[in-house]
Amino acid sequence: MSDYMQELFLNPTKERREKVREYFDENFEKIKRARLGRSLLGEDIDLYKIGEGKTNILYVGAHHGSEHITASLLYDFMRKMVKNKEMYHNVRTDFYLKQYSIFIVPLINPDGVELSLSGAFDNPLKERQKRMAGDEIYTDWQANARGVDLNHNYSYGFGEYKKIEFEREIAPGKTLFSGAYPESEPETKALANLVRSIDFSLVVSLHSQGEEIYYFPKSEKAKHIAKSAESKLGYKISLPTDTAAFGGFCDYTGCELGIVSLTLEIGKGKNPLPPSEYYRIKERLSKLLFLLPTEL
Repeated sequence: MSDYMQELFLNPTKERREKVREYFDENFEKIKRARLGRSLLGEDIDLYKIGEGKTNILYVGAHHGSEHITASLLYDFMRKMVKNKEMYHNVRTDFYLKQYSIFIVPLINPDGVELSLSGAFDNPLKERQKRMAGDEIYTDWQANARGVDLNHNYSYGFGEYKKIEFEREIAPGKTLFSGAYPESEPETKALANLVRSIDFSLVVSLHSQGEEIYYFPKSEKAKHIAKSAESKLGYKISLPTDTAAFGGFCDYTGCELGIVSLTLEIGKGKNPLPPSEYYRIKERLSKLLFLLPTEL
């Protein structure tokens, strides 16, 4: 890939995301793009689809603003899938794309990503965001524009998490606040509507960091998929603990909807992870995301 495209995939600001859309739209007819919904500040949330098979797979990135490397990795995966026109990881791509439909939401939290990358940009909530940030440092911003942590805004375990929130006096801010009620945010509502409207066989949500794998529900099938991911990535299967154990997207899809679901904590270090982690991870991750559906 050219240095120019690598630069676009990394640090996906609003301006770069528009150029990425143009790149995929103009160069790859096998990639279909739609608008899943709009963020709180009115930004498009992109939904890409590759393949026409009956087995539906969903990959989601960037629930958290400072974890925008996950969107970069999903862009890279999309490109690899369609660039390898005949064979990819010893699988015929034409056969693969007739078997599977791969749905990809690279970046579910565009407002949070913009805050992490650009700071308190000009928007109607700018002054509130400054107050929530306190120190006016935004690189570690995880929440959406309203200060709601999207990966605590789903219904499974929401009530239990609210008790933790009350005990620890967690308020709207950079991270951890779960919102007024489940799916109170347009970003989570759009994604939840998607998984309720399509029969998905596998959901994978990318986060950073820690090189861990969580799987849901606690079934043999989900465990098998997690073991496959563990062997291909070299990560360890773990159990989410403390605040990470409630209100997440894969908690909802796995435990409430019964879809085999994985949360992958990509990379090591401190969020936001540096570009060096992107280059270190991308080949192994693309291989995993391509081959996981064949394990179902």
